[in-house]
Amino acid sequence: MNGFREALSMLCLTFEEAAELLPGREPGSLLSVTMIKDYARGKSRVPADVWETLGNLFEAVDQATDEIIADQGEADGGTATLPLDVDVWAIDLPHDSLKRAAFARARLILGPSLIVAVS
Repeated sequence: MNGFREALSMLCLTFEEAAELLPGREPGSLLSVTMIKDYARGKSRVPADVWETLGNLFEAVDQATDEIIADQGEADGGTATLPLDVDVWAIDLPHDSLKRAAFARARLILGPSLIVAVS
């Protein structure tokens, strides 16, 4: 197991979505869906720059999650009693799936009664 498939899953990215975000072999290019599938199956080695990009995406999702949690704490003075309405599509991340990942992580940490999706 190379962990690539699991990394995509944790970021809520499909193979097709990952191909929109991960760097290709040529500077400025993106990966093909076929190459993403090869990485996920362990057929091809995942290059360091692809891992680095995934790491940066994880960090961005973590930061967005932390901001949501902090917003909820500020909303009710830290008493954890009032729900925070979160516009998932307004979360400052470069892809809708990453926005959903940040929302889901915040909701898992604080619970569904404190984090509510609005659109």
